[in-house]
Amino acid sequence: MTASPGTFEAAAPWETEWPREQLEPVPRCAVCGSSERTTLYEGLTDRIFRVAPGTWTLWRCAGCGAAFLDPRPTLGGIGLAYRCYYTHDASRARHVFSEGTGVGLLLRRLRLFAYYDDAFGYALRPAAPGAAFLTRWSAARRARADHLIRHLPAPSGRARLLDVGCGNGDFLRIGRALGFDVVGLDLDEVAAARARASGLAVHVGTLDDVALEPGTFEHVTLSHVLEHVHDPVGALRRVHALLRPGGRVWIQTPNVEAEGLRRFGPDWRGLEPPRHLTLFGPESLRRALGAVGFERIALLPPRREAAFYVAQSLMVRRGASVDRSGRAPRARIGAEARRMDRAALRCPERGESLTAVAWRPEA
Repeated sequence: MTASPGTFEAAAPWETEWPREQLEPVPRCAVCGSSERTTLYEGLTDRIFRVAPGTWTLWRCAGCGAAFLDPRPTLGGIGLAYRCYYTHDASRARHVFSEGTGVGLLLRRLRLFAYYDDAFGYALRPAAPGAAFLTRWSAARRARADHLIRHLPAPSGRARLLDVGCGNGDFLRIGRALGFDVVGLDLDEVAAARARASGLAVHVGTLDDVALEPGTFEHVTLSHVLEHVHDPVGALRRVHALLRPGGRVWIQTPNVEAEGLRRFGPDWRGLEPPRHLTLFGPESLRRALGAVGFERIALLPPRREAAFYVAQSLMVRRGASVDRSGRAPRARIGAEARRMDRAALRCPERGESLTAVAWRPEA
């Protein structure tokens, strides 16, 4: 950084230090409690949104394989890293459940609703009769359709759905269209207000400080939330308590075993320090779910997402401003991304993110 004589050029936010009074040590893994660890990466900075000050060290737990920051921002100070974030944005969702008309959208609804009726037990309308031919869809296309509704089976009667980290309510609108009684939870007051403007019930706060009645939800979903919380196992314990016996949790979170991490190292998009406090691998995620009483834990095939991670990791590596739309320069990375996606469909443990479902026991 240079400045002409007699002038002062302020440092960019990510080039300054995080306030010392808003840092805390993390001597043990938040997942398994082990103090045995190795350094994964040092000198990490916020190269995604470029708003969070500080330099960060990411450690790898020798007990369960999770990765975590030490030191990390305190719970009271972490808001400094979220001055610019996705949930502040208005909804940009464009899919068959979004508002709109037109022949193209109607045809997509006919086919996709027929698939949901056949595969998940819905009775959505309009839908094309005779959905058997849709089983000929590719595995990648089925995975994309499944992820849009977060693999939700059709509700039986009045079923309650909680989306933790709901942002502006995009998925709550899908859940409502599917027939669920939806409730959202988010820390972002601006995003919550936008969701409420659509008639959605959204609470502002965390799982610990919002009064939600235990044992009243059939489904709880957390899409890219668990990596942000200070006590991920405690959050899962709270989710377990909120579910009815036989209820299901759906989780998506970046995968510390991802091929993209091996490819890009400290430039990998999924690291995102210091907002991502804990990164899970397949074993550590299973371990965290099992520790609080979940059973029938399963990893699901990922949707096609490698293009997003590869494109944004390349931007980070080049020092370019990250495009939050996730649009990828397909001519340059298409072949590599398709290969990564195919590998992840065969082996979900290799995906850029992990998608897991687990159930609270019936008894």
